[in-house]
Amino acid sequence: MVVKNKLDVTITFPNKICKVIVIVLLFYGWNSAFVVNAQSYDSLMKVGFDLQVIGKYDEAVKLYDQMLQTWINDPNILYQKALCLMRMSYPDQAVDLFHRITVLRPSFVGGFYGLATAYVALERWLEAYDFIEKTIALEDNNSEYYLLRGRILVGLNRTKEACKDFKRAKKMGSYDAPFLIKTYCK
Repeated sequence: MVVKNKLDVTITFPNKICKVIVIVLLFYGWNSAFVVNAQSYDSLMKVGFDLQVIGKYDEAVKLYDQMLQTWINDPNILYQKALCLMRMSYPDQAVDLFHRITVLRPSFVGGFYGLATAYVALERWLEAYDFIEKTIALEDNNSEYYLLRGRILVGLNRTKEACKDFKRAKKMGSYDAPFLIKTYCK
């Protein structure tokens, strides 16, 4: 990238430095649609993922909010924002996003699983149960779904049913299932 300063001196920046400058300007300076629109969708999603990897969820949420101004109701952006909110311990805010995702992409298991986990975090066991059932109906070969349903059933004081799910998860290869079986299935 070549930039001319006020004295018409050409300054050349290596690509990595330019990327850092753009990120810094995006978050600490020019919070405008111009900067967001100047980037491609994929490169912005990558920046969001990179922010999540280093634990800067609040900055990733800001980026996703800006992206949603351009790509309104994009389920991928909504999903990443909802995941960040869950990691920041805001399940009540994530619920709204996961609901929107299930409407936009009713066959996407992540939206329903996200709702189930958010409702578990809120200790709203009946809602969590409804959405883990929808999750399993869409994809029944994931041990994590059975572990979560088992935990929900424990929350609903239905331990005997929970044990069936924990044992099923163990058969599917879950490393967490033996601990839950030992804890709840005596």
